[in-house]
Amino acid sequence: MEPVILFTLNKDELKELLKQAVRDVMKEDSINLNGEDEDYLNTEQAAKFLHYKVSTIYDKTSNKEIPFIKKGGRNVYLKSELEQWLKEGKVKTKKELEAEASTFTLKKELSK
Repeated sequence: MEPVILFTLNKDELKELLKQAVRDVMKEDSINLNGEDEDYLNTEQAAKFLHYKVSTIYDKTSNKEIPFIKKGGRNVYLKSELEQWLKEGKVKTKKELEAEASTFTLKKELSK
């Protein structure tokens, strides 16, 4: 937060300054009391994060295709788990596939 030097503020300026401070604090709602980043997302936030429709998130959740936590009848998604889930679906490049094939062939020849 930038330091603010107060000289004289009228009532409206003070209100605006306080509103901005409250907005800044509310943006930090993913930090728990211990100062750890939790990044728990509700269904709508998960859909926005993944660029999916909310209905798609519900479908993937009911089919257990996406990691989620069920607590109190509500679904919660950990951002870190969604990121990992995305990485697991990564399609390998042609170069990566060729390197794996070379490694596999070399190991097979060495084991003979």
